[in-house]
Amino acid sequence: MGRAYEDEGELLAAELGAVAALSGGRAGAWLTRRVARLMPDDIHETEVELPLEWERAVWRVERIVGGAGRRLEPVASMEGMPLAEEWVVRIVTRGGCAGMNPVVLTAVVVRPVGERRVTVVRLRAVAKEGLIRQRSGQEVAKGYAAALAGVER
Repeated sequence: MGRAYEDEGELLAAELGAVAALSGGRAGAWLTRRVARLMPDDIHETEVELPLEWERAVWRVERIVGGAGRRLEPVASMEGMPLAEEWVVRIVTRGGCAGMNPVVLTAVVVRPVGERRVTVVRLRAVAKEGLIRQRSGQEVAKGYAAALAGVER
């Protein structure tokens, strides 16, 4: 597991704690953060091929993904590639029932090799799963993949 994925669990625990603080106060937030660290992750990864040049694909990802949630600092590299070969956008968005489950969504726009006019966008969505499986990570990844591809869901 690379550095890019190490902090997803902590980010999600903090986000769930913030949701709990709205109804349970500081003690509820603290307890929720502790329990969230033990909850399993719902991780979904997918790739979307955009028939666009790299700069236009970056613009599309920034417009669709970048404005859809609270922006996080991107990590240096997702797959060990130099930064010039990829563009990374990370956000915290909402999923699940009534949008109560935070989801960390990472989009990596990979620069095409050679004269190829198709740009690959790798999406990774991670959410915590409780007793009732909502598959928030899977649903968020599929939704943004469809939005990037221009498909209505």
